[in-house]
Amino acid sequence: MSQLASALMTMLFGILGCAVYFYGSNILLDKVFPTKKRPAHIIARNLRVANTIRPWLFLVSAVLLLTFYLFYPVVDSIRLSFFDRTGDEFVEPFKLRVVVW
Repeated sequence: MSQLASALMTMLFGILGCAVYFYGSNILLDKVFPTKKRPAHIIARNLRVANTIRPWLFLVSAVLLLTFYLFYPVVDSIRLSFFDRTGDEFVEPFKLRVVVW
């Protein structure tokens, strides 16, 4: 039951984190490039700039998270391959063949 609760909490925090990031980045972008009570040419420019930046906010964060979650396990697996089966003692690279086979 503890694993189920942990998995549900992780999913809940992940979903809430995405929602907070989504709304927070949109609010911040609207504050940085306001469209209310401005001249028409400023509104048009701000909308154009905000609409150019907005997709990148989501794309960059998704690519960074995906890279981290795909790259980190590979690097850690390579690091762990230089330790013995218990993970306590470093095995020199030329002795690695003896440990693996």
